[in-house]
Amino acid sequence: MKWDSELSSGLVAGLTVALTALIANWLMKSAKQDPAQDSGKWILDYGLPMKGVSIIFILIFLGILVGASQASPKDHLAAALAVVLFAVITIPLALESFFVRIAFDDQFIYCFSPWRSNRQIPWSAIYKRRFSQSMQWHIIETNSYGYIRVPVFLSGVLTFLNRVDQELKNR
Repeated sequence: MKWDSELSSGLVAGLTVALTALIANWLMKSAKQDPAQDSGKWILDYGLPMKGVSIIFILIFLGILVGASQASPKDHLAAALAVVLFAVITIPLALESFFVRIAFDDQFIYCFSPWRSNRQIPWSAIYKRRFSQSMQWHIIETNSYGYIRVPVFLSGVLTFLNRVDQELKNR
C-alpha cells in the first residue's frame, strides 16, 4: 500500500506541474497582441482569461471558506490552514488581475497598481529594459520613478516594449 500511495502522490504532483504549465502557456497566448486604446492612450491590462482564472480561484476560495466554517472542532486547525493558504494565493491573484494596468501615450507611461501608488512617468526617465525569467515579467528601469514591472500576461506587451526600445534607441 505504501508504494501505491507514493506513486499516486508523485503522479498528482507531476500532473499538477504539467497542468500549471499548460494553463500559464494558454494565458500567455490568450493575451491580445495589440493594447486597447482609450482617450488617446494605449492600455495594457489582463484579458478575460486571466480574470476568469481569478474568478475561479475566488469561487474555490469561497467554497473552502464555507467548508471550513462547517468543520468539526478537531478539524478547525486544518480548515483554518486551508483558508489561509488559499487566501495567500487568491487575494494577490485577484488584485493583480483586476487592478494592475499600464497605459502610455506620446509623453508618459501611466502605472496603476494596488501594490504601490499610481505613477505618471515621462519617457525620458527610462534608461534600461531587462527580463526576469523566474518572474516572467519585463522590468523597465527609470532614473527616479522606480521600476515598471510588465508581466508577460498583459495584453499589448509587445507594442509597449517596441515603444520602450524605440525610446532607448533614440538616446
